[in-house]
Amino acid sequence: MAGIAAACGCATASLPLPVKRVIPSLIGPNDTGQREPGFEEGCTGGNEVEGRPLTDAELIDAARRGDVAAYEELVRRYEELAFRTAYLVCGDADEARDAAQEGFLRAFDALGRFHAGAEPRPWLLRIVANAARNRRRAASDEELVDLARHRLMAELAAGTTSVECKSGYGLSTDEEIRSLRLIARAANDLPLRVTRTFLGAHAVPREAASAIDYARTVAEEMVPAIAADGLAEFCDVFCDEGFFTLDDAEAVLSAARGAGLRVRMHADQLARTGATELAVRLGAVSVDHLEQLDEAGVAALAPSDTVATLLPAPALVMRDHLPPARALLDSGVTVALASDANAGTFGGWGQMPLVIGLGATVLGMTVDEALTAATVGGAASLGLSLERGRLAPGLAADLVAWDAEHEGAFALRLGAVRAERVWVAGREVRLES
Repeated sequence: MAGIAAACGCATASLPLPVKRVIPSLIGPNDTGQREPGFEEGCTGGNEVEGRPLTDAELIDAARRGDVAAYEELVRRYEELAFRTAYLVCGDADEARDAAQEGFLRAFDALGRFHAGAEPRPWLLRIVANAARNRRRAASDEELVDLARHRLMAELAAGTTSVECKSGYGLSTDEEIRSLRLIARAANDLPLRVTRTFLGAHAVPREAASAIDYARTVAEEMVPAIAADGLAEFCDVFCDEGFFTLDDAEAVLSAARGAGLRVRMHADQLARTGATELAVRLGAVSVDHLEQLDEAGVAALAPSDTVATLLPAPALVMRDHLPPARALLDSGVTVALASDANAGTFGGWGQMPLVIGLGATVLGMTVDEALTAATVGGAASLGLSLERGRLAPGLAADLVAWDAEHEGAFALRLGAVRAERVWVAGREVRLES
């Protein structure tokens, strides 16, 4: 027997349109010349030390000191994941193989700039994704729109009726504007609500002199152009270790607020930087990720209206800490659950039922709490609480009939619950098989 749920569904995408954040409709409620021990010139056993495999960080450290075998082992570990990452961006297997190879070569050349103590995995995948992004820039507008529409419809078929799509892979004024315009074209006449977010401060392009200089370009050139043409509702910044500092983020988001855009932040995903406190001070609608959030961060969010948007799937893929969902809920923070489908860490378009299940299992939430986070919380994360996210007079009648007898199925049938029927604004929509 199908279960009926209030539908919201919200995702974020970046051109080449990884559809990111999602709120689906459910029930309501992130040279010394010395060698590491175990590494000998030409030794095939150099991927172990003291009887255990070397960590990625140890392999990077050895490779930086000239041990090619160490880097070859790192490539072996990540060649499949690098290909999948590139494929999510390119959409073509041959292009993805070339981009992955190019990414590994670029990473090898950049070993000297790798920050000791940082995690090699996101660093490496980011380089691969950038190589793929550069190849994808050559794609025609029609190809990108078609790819984006396909992914948006995958979200709808999985019970998501509102989607947040981000830019952030162009990293130049022209390409960021292009991405946001193509998102609008892709969403045109589709039966779901799309919210556009400008994420020009997603990474520092290779051609930029520094992160500070690039952040200034984002704040002084990109933000005014995008706001003037009404190309986005939100502005986002990846404020984290190795990306943009608190000062960079404040400069960009203050410019965005001054231009009439609402703001949100990637915060405290890779390191505890204090980005959450900055987001609260700036009145951000949402802070996303929060894998490294501590008690002080939870306390900062508790009295605020800022939503904590949690992304369990990429945190698991990255083998990182999980965000403190229980502490946030117990402190009265509004929590949202989202997919973060993107080109580098979780290519799950149409996977919000899985995310609900992860919330109700690995994040320690009850099923009701997870469902609330995916509907009421998701709507709040996008400033849509007065429009959707719950069943109430005057709100959009977005509904989903699930192939489940009760809500517990989202946890018990992890990732296997399917939408049988979907209504948007009271009208049933045809689902693509």
